[in-house]
Amino acid sequence: MADKNPRYDPGAEHVTIKNEAPTESLTTKTVRITLVITAYFVISIALVFSNKFVMSDPKLNFPFPLLVSWLQLLIAMICIVIFGYLGKSIPMFSMFPPFEFNLQIAKKVLPLTVVYLLMISLNNVCLKYVHVTFYQVARALTTFFSIIFTKIILSQSTSYLAMTACAVVVMGFIVGSISEVNFNYEGLITGVFSSMFVSLYGIYVKNALPAVDGNHWRLLIYNTLLALGGLLPFVLFSGEIEQIRNMEPISNNTLMMILVSGLFGFAINIALFMQIRYTSPLTNSISGTVKACVQTILGYLIFKNEISPLNGFGILLVILGSAWYSMIRYKEMKQGTK
Repeated sequence: MADKNPRYDPGAEHVTIKNEAPTESLTTKTVRITLVITAYFVISIALVFSNKFVMSDPKLNFPFPLLVSWLQLLIAMICIVIFGYLGKSIPMFSMFPPFEFNLQIAKKVLPLTVVYLLMISLNNVCLKYVHVTFYQVARALTTFFSIIFTKIILSQSTSYLAMTACAVVVMGFIVGSISEVNFNYEGLITGVFSSMFVSLYGIYVKNALPAVDGNHWRLLIYNTLLALGGLLPFVLFSGEIEQIRNMEPISNNTLMMILVSGLFGFAINIALFMQIRYTSPLTNSISGTVKACVQTILGYLIFKNEISPLNGFGILLVILGSAWYSMIRYKEMKQGTK
């Protein structure tokens, strides 16, 4: 779920929380940071691939992105309640607050939930229709929309250098789209709109955090619960339930893969929080770029997705442009704090 600040940029993660013991050795820090980055790396890629397998693999036969999204929210909500209960008595889970619900807080979080629902639903619909190798391109316009919404909503301007990097991303999006061997309009359109709501999500998280005293975990409780209820009517009226009734019984393998993808969906929240807490924004940017490269390569190897030379060039432009943009914003943020 999602991504989640001297000058706030919804297209990059700029929160770094230092909470380390002053006597901690360099080796201990290095090992911990390595483990945190590796966890985020593995969980993030595993989430994309498990969702793709659930919705696209003929053996699993569960091409229902809205229902998959809802089931993942349900699994996440169950984990939140269990971990919150364990946190009362087990130190390892102490960072998870106990389950709570306050109607006034929920009303303040609701706008975030609307954006979040659109983001995850469109994201899964996009993943259903496009290959993993094209997934990075289909959702490449997050940076572009971030610049637009930063100006419109936050009244903050973007440097010409950052906009140049964004132009490289947009160029990669265009080249990658027109050269995609297995082009799909539904996948491309939902990917573009998913990118738009990803960029909005960062802004709305910032606006909603004061309602929960800045606690990301409390925000996760409200956001997940509201999303669970908000998405249900769309699942019921989408026709996906009726399609399932007309299918053969769902296999145990399918149910297991849905459970696994739901657990990854919850785990990504923990991985993101730990990465933000124990690493720098620059490290976040680099790991995100490397992850995009590995994810594309694995998509090619596992799913045997065909990539033309021009399509590969477009993917490369998207990844390099995104990395350049992140580096520029990091340096600008660092200069702004001096």
